[in-house]
Amino acid sequence: MYYLSILIIALSFLMGLLETLFNLSPSYSGLLIDLTVVILFIVVLLKGRAAHFPYISYILLFIVVSLVSNFINQGSYIQLILGWKRYVLPLLFIYVIANIRISERRFMQFNKLLYTLLIIQIPFAFIKLSIYGFANESQLIGTIANSGGSTSSVLPMLGASFLITLYLYKHKKFYLLLILGMLFFGIVGGKRAVIFYVPISLAITYIIFKYFVQSDKRIITLFNNPIAILSWVVIFILIVYTGVRLSPSLNPENRIGGSFDLGYTYDYISNYESRNDYNSNQKYQLEGSGRMNAFSASLSYLTSKEGFIPILLGIGPGSLERSIVNYKNDVLFEDLGLGYGVSIVGLNRTLVQFGIIALILLLIFYYKINRIFVIAAIKNSTVNQKYFVIALSWSILLILDFATYSQAILSTRAFYLSLFFLIGYAINIFYQKQINSRTVKG
Repeated sequence: MYYLSILIIALSFLMGLLETLFNLSPSYSGLLIDLTVVILFIVVLLKGRAAHFPYISYILLFIVVSLVSNFINQGSYIQLILGWKRYVLPLLFIYVIANIRISERRFMQFNKLLYTLLIIQIPFAFIKLSIYGFANESQLIGTIANSGGSTSSVLPMLGASFLITLYLYKHKKFYLLLILGMLFFGIVGGKRAVIFYVPISLAITYIIFKYFVQSDKRIITLFNNPIAILSWVVIFILIVYTGVRLSPSLNPENRIGGSFDLGYTYDYISNYESRNDYNSNQKYQLEGSGRMNAFSASLSYLTSKEGFIPILLGIGPGSLERSIVNYKNDVLFEDLGLGYGVSIVGLNRTLVQFGIIALILLLIFYYKINRIFVIAAIKNSTVNQKYFVIALSWSILLILDFATYSQAILSTRAFYLSLFFLIGYAINIFYQKQINSRTVKG
């Protein structure tokens, strides 16, 4: 089961490359990975009482609420399954890893593989640049995919977090160069967001490292050190400056190498993220096309419906999901009068489809499972601390991405399988210690 889990993680990182080289359909490759996760979970279920499923009751309640929503909204079973695939299936992988035997040697093998799969994305950015030039969002997104622009933003966030952790432990400047490579990956992909989210991911990882590893509980004092403050300010300015000049839409000349005009950049971002696009298909102005006004637009749409059912249970699980059996334009564009930001920000997508009850259940589960993961990692010295820092940082970045940018971490198999492997392993060690302790006492 361990090697099968590793295989699907490796495959998930290479799906785009396999599509390019062998013309393999990413939909069918993805379906193979999803079915493998389901089969592994069923095998774990067959263990009976020997298996551990912390807080699975929240997932079961989420399923029940989605069933009720699907019934009330007269949704199809295909849509329901698509909704579960997006939200439930990724979480099952935590339980798979939490219930299979993984030695420390195998765990380190996995992390070496993860490191390799992350850094090989950088040379592919240079290949992409040589073929397609800068700012191409829909071709050769590393080895992971050939479509889905959010991947070009999220991968640098996760990669930078992983690499800064290694730097904090080993103090090798090579890791800092690789972080620049991750930033380059995002800029080549035409993703302006990396110049803001990469510094945030670095700061989150640094704070977790100081708080949990170096036991500096006075987080506020971390920012009372003038040298530390100056270092972070310089890093942030350099990243923003470089990103603005290399992103045509962020500078007045609209070209690579354009001038740095912070006022122009601020106005562009503000207008872009709070815009109301015109829908040429339906001939009306969309409400909430940008991320800054998307959430209020979602609430406005749901509360405008008759009764309280839409806000509580949404418009139906899976109604906004695409697949090989349900491929269509986003319902958000066609039916709801909402816009781009709503269609990609995970928080809004979940609220509109499932309603506020299911959203709250999902968030509570994620908090609870991370709480037991943190306790497990802190209490067990056998859990390698640097990978605990990476896992907790990635977990926080998942919420940040889900609430403010996209839902790429929760929907991209390469990302969520890797993160949930790290979380599942810590929980695995936690329960193994409990079993060994009871055995010794007995």
